[in-house]
Amino acid sequence: MSFLFPKSGIVAGLLLAGALACLLPRPTAAAEGSPPLPLAAAHADLDLAPWPGGDLHPDAGLATLQSYALARNAGVAAAVDRWRAAAAARDAAGALPDPRLGLGLMIEPVETRLGPQRRVWSLAQTVPWFGTLGLRRAAAVGRTAAAAAEVRAEALAVSARVVRAWSELAWVGRALAVVEEHRDVQARAEQAARARYAAGEGAYADVLRAQVELARLEDRLVSLRDRRRPLAAALNAALGRDPDAPLPAPDALSEPQPLPGEDRLQALLRERNPALAAVRARESSLASAEGLARKGGWPDLTLGLDYIETGTNGSGMPGEGSDPVIARLSLSLPLWRGSVAAARREAAARHRAQVSAVTDLGRDLASRLADALFRRRDAERRLALHDRTLLPRSREILTVLEASYAAGGAGYLDLVDAQRTLLAFELERARAAADLAALDAELQELLGGRIPAAESIAGEEETP
Repeated sequence: MSFLFPKSGIVAGLLLAGALACLLPRPTAAAEGSPPLPLAAAHADLDLAPWPGGDLHPDAGLATLQSYALARNAGVAAAVDRWRAAAAARDAAGALPDPRLGLGLMIEPVETRLGPQRRVWSLAQTVPWFGTLGLRRAAAVGRTAAAAAEVRAEALAVSARVVRAWSELAWVGRALAVVEEHRDVQARAEQAARARYAAGEGAYADVLRAQVELARLEDRLVSLRDRRRPLAAALNAALGRDPDAPLPAPDALSEPQPLPGEDRLQALLRERNPALAAVRARESSLASAEGLARKGGWPDLTLGLDYIETGTNGSGMPGEGSDPVIARLSLSLPLWRGSVAAARREAAARHRAQVSAVTDLGRDLASRLADALFRRRDAERRLALHDRTLLPRSREILTVLEASYAAGGAGYLDLVDAQRTLLAFELERARAAADLAALDAELQELLGGRIPAAESIAGEEETP
């Protein structure tokens, strides 16, 4: 279809329209009322704010170390940048392709009765088939949501790494204190055995046994001191620091708090686990991608205008020198149905695979939560058993045997056996406390953040 227009302002109008079409901003999340996900709001219980500067204070506690790690860890920074990249791609998705502005020059002007045609200006805009842009944007929104969930998953994983390394360092510190105390006791026992032997009241074998036991304790101390170095390197790695950077001394581990019931925790896992949220978001994205592949068999529309610049020929005819404008509509022809069908099969298979991945991960996480809860209950039982029974009874036995040995009643082997038993129980108690701290961090990683107290859960359930 063509129309005739006077020359004045037509070329300028076309150029202006083309320039405006190129310069108009693409739809963004902010323009559509859904601004990019702010990290501070999405992860309110994870302090992802930049570190204010400077190194760690020598008295820094566990909470400070976790904040430092989230601000400085390279893995968290990489996850945040992946989210930003996905958010930028989301903002660009759903926009129309750039319009095309063209210019054609006649090698030889085409003579018409109204004058010679010299140049052709064209402006065209391709529009994908109905619904294609919406599906493309929906797929990008799903990928962005998955990347945001992966930021949280990485932050929780780093926080759990910090707690595990910290609790191991705390265990080593406690074990060193316990073994040093037993070493001092054994050194005094060795002196007593020497004195008894010198006075003719004891056997030389007792002196040798005391020296052997003292050497065993010294060796254990050396091993524990050496263990601190790799543990400090692991903690510094989680903090994003050099392996040999100085660390504050671990403070006492917090006491375990009662947890809600396992059914409630399993429900929280399904609601809050970020890894599960990420695979669900990717499943939603792939569902949109499958719908997009089904649109692949439909044509794209192209709307266009051609403006033909015409000169005068001195004929004096009405309309001489008028410039025709041609409106165009064209369709792409998706003739190669084999490639379209293959793309649809690929998209459907990817979507089905992701649906299966959601189911598989959900079951795997549920089993991991059940196992972590069992190990936590076991550590709580061990802690209570040592505090209530094993340690008090072992100390009482050792006190009785020390008095009996001093009086010449009990043998030295009985005394050594009682000391070994007490040492083993004290180390097991320290191990159980460290295990509880690490397991609470593992549960927070599985449950997507802080674990609500049993009392608060009960209160929520009672509220009408």
